[in-house]
Amino acid sequence: MNKRVLIIGGTSDIGHEIAIAFAKNNYDVIISYFNNLERANEIERELISKYNVDVMIYKCDITKQEDINDFYNAVLDKYGNIDVLINSACLCMDNYYLDKDKSEFMQVLEVNLVGPFLVIQKFANIVLDTIINIASTDGIDTFNPYSIDYCASKAGLINMTMNLALVLEVRILGLALNYVDTDSVNSMDRTFLNSELKRIGQEKLIKKEEVALKILDMVNDKECLSGSIVRMD
Repeated sequence: MNKRVLIIGGTSDIGHEIAIAFAKNNYDVIISYFNNLERANEIERELISKYNVDVMIYKCDITKQEDINDFYNAVLDKYGNIDVLINSACLCMDNYYLDKDKSEFMQVLEVNLVGPFLVIQKFANIVLDTIINIASTDGIDTFNPYSIDYCASKAGLINMTMNLALVLEVRILGLALNYVDTDSVNSMDRTFLNSELKRIGQEKLIKKEEVALKILDMVNDKECLSGSIVRMD
């Protein structure tokens, strides 16, 4: 019987690559999506046809407790448990800090920090192996005033990962990323992006495939202790 991975935000560029990496390694894949059903269906067909694994897609707003409860029940009914849970859903609303309003700030926190907490709170009891939270070096030392809410949310996610390691019976890890070659990053103004890369000392964008393989390595590396934050520059 295959192992199972649940990817929150599995229709994102990074989430898609994570799904491929785990499917290649004989994991059945469960993907949550927010509103892009067409993309979720495409990924489902790809994983089934190329890797012959079982795939479940499920629409879930991770800022809503009732959505998470329904998702949990659906996963529990079909599988009973999962081996790996990956929180990769993310929202970034770049805007100078003086121009941000409370609604925008709270929306970013809800998706990037509160959502992962609610997911872990509900699903941790059926995770057999590892929980991974995808964070950012912006939560450590590469922050800027255009994404102050994003940076705060990722700092909180890093802190929460280390904090939950004290109480969870299952291993929980964090992955802090620099800029990755996602569509959203590649659509940024190139002059601004280049200046940001130079400012933080990043020579080139991290490949999505490298992120996925790093996550797989973290799952397989049992010497990576619960609460560890792995930095990927």
